[in-house]
Amino acid sequence: MEAAPHEASAYRLFDAHSAPSTGLRINHVVSPASRTQWNEIGGCDPFALPTQAPDWTEALLSTGSYCDHSRLYNFTDGCRAILPLFARKGLPTALRCLSSPPAAWGFGGLLSDRPLTSAHYRLVAADLEACNALQISIRPNPLLSDDWHVVKGRPWLLVPRRAHVLTLTEDFATIRAKRFSSNARRHLKIAEAAGLELVGGSEPELVRDFHTLLTRSFDRWAAQQKEPAFVARLRGKRRDPLWKFLAISKALGPQMKIFLARRDGRPVAAILVLFGRNAHYTRGAMDKTLAAPTSANYLLQAAAIEEACRSGCTTYHMGETGRSKSLADFKEKFGAIGVDYWELRHERLPISQIDAALRSAAKKMLGMSDG
Repeated sequence: MEAAPHEASAYRLFDAHSAPSTGLRINHVVSPASRTQWNEIGGCDPFALPTQAPDWTEALLSTGSYCDHSRLYNFTDGCRAILPLFARKGLPTALRCLSSPPAAWGFGGLLSDRPLTSAHYRLVAADLEACNALQISIRPNPLLSDDWHVVKGRPWLLVPRRAHVLTLTEDFATIRAKRFSSNARRHLKIAEAAGLELVGGSEPELVRDFHTLLTRSFDRWAAQQKEPAFVARLRGKRRDPLWKFLAISKALGPQMKIFLARRDGRPVAAILVLFGRNAHYTRGAMDKTLAAPTSANYLLQAAAIEEACRSGCTTYHMGETGRSKSLADFKEKFGAIGVDYWELRHERLPISQIDAALRSAAKKMLGMSDG
């Protein structure tokens, strides 16, 4: 989807910054970023993810909850970099929290038209520290997290995260034969013999079927987290309402694809995958009673990985794994590798510490276990 053009007056130019040890400087920062240059830069970055693209930004902005604070950095060595950055609408400047991206909206971090050095990252960190924001959070591509090591020793909080990534250096037949585990291949044979109908696309009907399965999953996740079902439902509906996925479908078109398995006409399981230079599996849902005997989730993942290979994607990101051993085991059956990375936060007040304390207190009040 072509983004609406921005008026020239919408851009603000910021003072140049410099890195004395290298002589590298930021000539200027443009905010919000030019969509034309954003697309150019993203097209040059081999690590670019769909959630860093302008179309994803348009989907996010269409929800009406956020405004665009993306930053286009022009460096004196000719390098250009984009940082997708957003803030909630309606908050005064003193309470503004900037995020790359907001929670539940994928990965953010820098895109660039050539490899960035530590000096580039150091300049970007200094620029962000100078912003008048209560909090800045960056959840970068896990494969590039180490590039942000320059913030260590600076006033940044590093929050440990873990994701899984499958590299697509071979054709799908080779990946299935050599990198899928024997257990995964066995489950695929079960799924292929179960009489499942596999469909894929981004049509609203598929989005609604996917979201129905997602809503049914909330209670199951509540039991896994040992929390009241109503808490999980409220959190799930707030994080992932139907209109959010319809907005993504409208903005991304065929770059967003739902893979849905049906049995006897009934939706069994579905996953949502984003496609670009790299692919990103971002959501999954199922009716466990129907899905478990058919191994439908194995069939869906294999279909999405095959599509990513056919589309020329370099990697297939399988999203956040956290501390879940069962989730890690499932992803690793397809050859994905666990990647430990950092979410970065710069805070003028200890927001993360206060949030953690409030969450802990709420769990105790509800009689929930942290185990």
